[in-house]
Amino acid sequence: MNFELRQGGKGVRPMSVDILRDSASTRSQRRRNLKDEGYKEYFLGGYMSKAALSFLPEEVPAPLVSSWEDSGDPWGFKDHNARYLYANASFFDLLNLPLESNIEKLPDTKQSDSHFSQFLSQFTEQEQQAKKTKRKVSSIETYCFGREEKIQPYLFDKFPLLNAKKEYIGIIFHGKKMDFFTGEQYRNHESPVNFLVEKPDDFLTDQEFAVLFYLCEDANDAVIAEALSLSEEEVAQHRKTIYQKAQAESLASLNDFCKKRGYQGYVPQKLLRPSSVIIPFTEWDLNDLDSGNAQN
Repeated sequence: MNFELRQGGKGVRPMSVDILRDSASTRSQRRRNLKDEGYKEYFLGGYMSKAALSFLPEEVPAPLVSSWEDSGDPWGFKDHNARYLYANASFFDLLNLPLESNIEKLPDTKQSDSHFSQFLSQFTEQEQQAKKTKRKVSSIETYCFGREEKIQPYLFDKFPLLNAKKEYIGIIFHGKKMDFFTGEQYRNHESPVNFLVEKPDDFLTDQEFAVLFYLCEDANDAVIAEALSLSEEEVAQHRKTIYQKAQAESLASLNDFCKKRGYQGYVPQKLLRPSSVIIPFTEWDLNDLDSGNAQN
């Protein structure tokens, strides 16, 4: 069974990755195959044409797909064999891929990028967990995301889609840029802080921003020195300079300074590492999960 991806969104962007391109005859043949196999045909008002086509299981309602089309968050659907069937333009932006693409070929496009390949591999593993548990699987994915290709964390939810017979037929996935929400913010009825990947301003040097990140966590000079490969003397000098620039006399006043300047959500790129962390749910039946793994 072959699937053709139809991606949504607005705007026209030039095609630049030949491996993702399909000929008109290939698309027509794939369209006929999907119709013969009983897949539902959607007409979507995307950037490609006024009547762009997409094929999805009938269990996916048209209004839901329309909401994906208009969403600024990445949304998509993969079939029971972990093949991409649909993704919106935001998902393409997230992976920095051309919009006019056949995403079925996605795993072949960036195999030389170890971080990208690792992301796809872990994504598939989490889908298998959702399939076995028949529960949502959530994870925090930190990779070089976006057209700007900055390391940044996204919260990804994978929802298993079941048919009327309770059989697994695919996965709906949704990504959202991470926000920070601390206990102090909750107590003070404050809004979450957006995660920043771009340097807010040039008031501090790059090194001072890195030290500031740890200072706000109340880390001592020894911990900061080890984390940033500096001497404790260098850290002490940076600490002194930062407090002077901020006109702060305590950690509390330094945190107030960061709030006023909008530094709270900024994490310097040098401190981020690609990673994938699954958020466990108590409703999972881990015995079933283990037995499922043993059978595979």
